[in-house]
Amino acid sequence: MPIGRALGTATVVASLVAALATTASAGTSSSPDGTSRLVAGRVTDAAGAPLAGVEVQLHTRTERFSGPSGDPVLTDAAGHYEIASTIFYEPDELSVSFLASGDAAGLADEAWDDASSLDEATPLTFDDAGVAAGIDAVLDEPGLLTGRVTDDLGRPVVGAAVRASRLTRGSWSFVGWSSPNATTSEDGRYRLQIAKGVVRLEVDVDDDALRDAFVGGASPDLATEISVTPGASTDLGDTKLQRVGHIRGRLVEDGNRERRPGCLVRSYRQTGDSWVLDGRTSPDAVGKFSLPSIPGRYVLRFCDDADEDYRIYREEWWRDARVPGQSTTIDVRAEEVTGGLRASLERRAIIAGKVRLRPGPVPVRSFPVRLMARRAGAWVTVASTATLTMGANYGRWSFAGVDPGRYKVVYRPPAFLDRGRSRVRVRRGDDVTGVRKVLQRLPLLNVERPTIVGDARVGSTLAVTPGAWETQDHVATNPRVTFQWLADGLPVRGATAGTFTPRTRQLGRRLRVVVATVAEGYTYVAGTAVSDSTSPVER
Repeated sequence: MPIGRALGTATVVASLVAALATTASAGTSSSPDGTSRLVAGRVTDAAGAPLAGVEVQLHTRTERFSGPSGDPVLTDAAGHYEIASTIFYEPDELSVSFLASGDAAGLADEAWDDASSLDEATPLTFDDAGVAAGIDAVLDEPGLLTGRVTDDLGRPVVGAAVRASRLTRGSWSFVGWSSPNATTSEDGRYRLQIAKGVVRLEVDVDDDALRDAFVGGASPDLATEISVTPGASTDLGDTKLQRVGHIRGRLVEDGNRERRPGCLVRSYRQTGDSWVLDGRTSPDAVGKFSLPSIPGRYVLRFCDDADEDYRIYREEWWRDARVPGQSTTIDVRAEEVTGGLRASLERRAIIAGKVRLRPGPVPVRSFPVRLMARRAGAWVTVASTATLTMGANYGRWSFAGVDPGRYKVVYRPPAFLDRGRSRVRVRRGDDVTGVRKVLQRLPLLNVERPTIVGDARVGSTLAVTPGAWETQDHVATNPRVTFQWLADGLPVRGATAGTFTPRTRQLGRRLRVVVATVAEGYTYVAGTAVSDSTSPVER
């Protein structure tokens, strides 16, 4: 249903601008550090009747944060609302939600512009005065979805949670803002009131003997996409949950009873001539795992976490197999437990070390460290980390899950440090944790030498230009500098200014100037540059 824009007249906009100016002058919705915004509109039902008491909330979305901005307001007897807020940073989006309270009780929540969730809401557009007028809404009745949940023997499942999700911004996410979840009753039935749009339903049970599923199928790709119509009731029929057995066991580390691997356990079920991923889980604090599995033949895979090249433990199959074809199979029957599976896993090596500065203390900010290995005849980056910056751990770094072999640790510090690398050899079963590297602090680069201006005569004042300087990554800079004048290569006592007037004692001598940059904090060390010499000082 389209949303009206009944308040978009010039008269209303003018009144809103005046209201915004009044609010700003009162100091309630603006500050020197914020930007004032005012949103106004009207909320009605499908017949056009005004809805009083509807809660209207302004929402802010940025790359890192999404949430309400300011306090909500309620629509008045005519369905009108005005909501003012001060925005203290520039948001990516601002939008409005309408929660069905007051006269709208029983209707479906909504967001601007006719959206069924905040994630789908249309961003507001403001005029030059910071006003968005005509932000109206028509609240519909929710649609009703009904159905029944049973096991594969046709018995009703009681207390199962039925949750709706919507396809929003490219992914399916659970709906919590615009509709509640449903729970099955004693006869296994559920009733779910939900706003219009396309959803799919997931059935979640606490019963370990039954497997969670979706309405329409056992997995997300088999789920039925359901179109919800306002005010209409749709019966989805029966959803059957399969009875399961359980595969249970424990993970331990080779030769270490105290350490319990925390990597994933995956189960693959035989389907025809292939093995299909069926489930996965993480062991608990003592290494125990449990996988609910429908009847069939399975193999288990350990420590294939996120398909990363560098895992803490070496991947293997049950029992101690390197490939699935060598794995011992497991037969699962409904409502039975296959237990006692103990997997002893091989831990891969750790490479760790610490970086220090010379001269000066340890690094005060983090910088990247790369681990490189030889692959197909070339050195490539296989893992990345960064130095730590806390207390005694300043400069520390580490890589876990490293196979035996030869490696390079490459440091990428800020430009004021020289770059370096460490070579490391890892042997099977051994960690390398004592890698140390000292990085030298560097000076600024002098790209144009200092110049002496003036005539080299007794009593005639000379001046020096400090030259041009760059950082080590070739960014022009204007550092603080000091001066020291030289006569025939020897320092002239007290001649440390940017100007110098030769005296009789410098007669016949050649003058030069040493310009030195001043070290700043823990970054660049002092650098020096020397000017060309003058001609011999004359009378």
